[in-house]
Amino acid sequence: MIKYLKQKWKDGLNIGRKDNLHYLERQRVATLNAISILIIFAITAITITYKLLNFSDWYIVLIILPVPLFTLFFNHKKKYKIARNITLFGILIAITIWTFYTRRTGAQLLYIALASYSVSIFKERKMAYATMIVCSLLYFAYIYYDFVTPFVPDERVNYAITNTILAYTTAAMVFSMAMINVDISLSISKKLDKNFEKLNSSLENQKVADEKLKAVNSELSDFNKKLDFLVKKSSEELYSYQMAINDNLSSIVTDFEGKILKINDQYLEKTGYNRAELLGDNINILKSDYHDQDFYENINNTIVSGEVWRGESNIKTKNGSDFWILSSILPVKDSNGNITKFLTISTDITDKKIAEAKEKEAVDKLSESEKRYSLLLENQTDLISITDKYGNRKYVNKAFYDFFGKDKDYFIGTNYRTLEPEKVDEFYLKIFDTISYENPKISIVIVKENALKQKRWMKWDEIAFFDSNKEVVEILSIGHDITEMKENEFQNANYIAQFEELAFKNSHHFRKPLTNIIGVIDLINGDSNQTEINELLNIIKTEMNDLDSSSKELSSFINTHSKNNKHQEEIFNTDFIDAKLKHLKWKYKIRHFLDGEGSLTQNQAISHQDSDFGKWYYSEGKKKYGHMESVKKLEVQQQKLHDLVKEILDLKAKGEIQKTEEKYKKLVATSDKIILLLDESEQIINNENALTYS
Repeated sequence: MIKYLKQKWKDGLNIGRKDNLHYLERQRVATLNAISILIIFAITAITITYKLLNFSDWYIVLIILPVPLFTLFFNHKKKYKIARNITLFGILIAITIWTFYTRRTGAQLLYIALASYSVSIFKERKMAYATMIVCSLLYFAYIYYDFVTPFVPDERVNYAITNTILAYTTAAMVFSMAMINVDISLSISKKLDKNFEKLNSSLENQKVADEKLKAVNSELSDFNKKLDFLVKKSSEELYSYQMAINDNLSSIVTDFEGKILKINDQYLEKTGYNRAELLGDNINILKSDYHDQDFYENINNTIVSGEVWRGESNIKTKNGSDFWILSSILPVKDSNGNITKFLTISTDITDKKIAEAKEKEAVDKLSESEKRYSLLLENQTDLISITDKYGNRKYVNKAFYDFFGKDKDYFIGTNYRTLEPEKVDEFYLKIFDTISYENPKISIVIVKENALKQKRWMKWDEIAFFDSNKEVVEILSIGHDITEMKENEFQNANYIAQFEELAFKNSHHFRKPLTNIIGVIDLINGDSNQTEINELLNIIKTEMNDLDSSSKELSSFINTHSKNNKHQEEIFNTDFIDAKLKHLKWKYKIRHFLDGEGSLTQNQAISHQDSDFGKWYYSEGKKKYGHMESVKKLEVQQQKLHDLVKEILDLKAKGEIQKTEEKYKKLVATSDKIILLLDESEQIINNENALTYS
């Protein structure tokens, strides 16, 4: 039982502490709750006691029970003031009724306390007056009841003790009421002071806030003016941008399902549709067959995820043709972040795509031409090397790296100094000092050692290629082995020495017979007989035979030397090599000429007789080798080549680029045929010379 009461006491103290109420004091709430619980216990105890004593009105104390119950209820609802008033006011009313009922003294004093307290708990006068009237009516009712009903004292009650307790209780209630009223007054005063301070502080803050508000309003006014100006300016700029977009860019707006909502004039002009035909239709009407389904699925997945798609696409027009655009597709979202529309801004790049296709085709053709050119160089027996203007090798053919006994990779990217660096500097200095735009070719003869450690005489033809600024770009080096020719030159020098020695030796043989013949002729005169004449004639005949023998010996030597010279000239004829070089140089320049660059003249480009190769062919070439079928075919191919140049120039003037490229492809093929014919002619001459002088 004691444990239970302690727990209830704790519960009573803890009621009202659950929340930190800013207008309540926890101490008061807990105390009031504890008093209410004690009153409940007291009422219960008194009621039980009265019942055990067999009082006829044992239940009369229960009239006070609603007071603590309502107190606990309102306290629990965080209404401390109501709970407090119910406690005091309710107890006073209950005691007053009880005293009226028992007709004990002190009822008047309780009435005064009740009336005074009722006035103090109401802030409004009307409610206070109403309470006093109720108390007065209650008091008059008591007087009437006491008058009409005789008082019968209860013998079991000690009225002296009861009146004493009642007096002290009444005094305590009056004292507590006075204290509570004082506390209420002080509390109200404190609250009023606090509220007044808060009001003053609020007024000061309001004053400061008003001043700040005025400053802010002034700033806002200035800001609004600037904002109006900026909005107006931005609107004008936006209108300008919109006009620029309409004039230069194509734009189209679709909903989430792809239905066309808006489209500008530029897009309509490109596609060939009118606005009524496209509005409300699906964007798929503009798809071409160029892209596959995966392409469009990629676009859709990108923009549906909220990202911007950028890229190139092919669009189909109303008449079935197509064009290329560079597009940006932007998702448009509402205030909730949901995608509602798609804005597509695009520009026509058809010309760019055509140019790229032509460039790719030209690159492919150039690559194919370079492959054929490389194959042609690779099969040459002469040593061929291509270097840049700094002497770094870019290409060497098989004959070149076989001659030196190295792999091809050994030379590519290396400098010319990798071979005999002590000699090659002087060699290249001579090239760069001599070669020029006006004189792009020089020839040098040097001795090189091959892979077999053999000294070989090499004739190097160095041909420079220039850019539009007349700066050297590449140098083509062609090395021809002239060791045999040099050996023949040395042999000829030996022949000349032998001839001089023989001529000196035979000069005596010539002078002696001639002197003897002249002397014998002088002996012949009119007095000589026939026998003497015959003897002298025999002497002349003998001397003539000696002279004839010496003459034949000298003639034989001269004839042999002459044949060797002719053999040397025929074997080492480099006409076709020079001819190929002239043609290849023309071929290199013609491409730049067709592009509007280079140093080739109009006649050299279109005339088959004015080019360097044509000049060679119609002078010594045709004169020396015109009897050969391969050389005769050269004239036909050469004329065809220059006719193609004329056709290309005409097509370029008309702007027919595709046909121009087709003609240039034929030009390259014709050039290859000319090189093959020159190779064939050179091979025939070499074979004939080899058979003749073997």
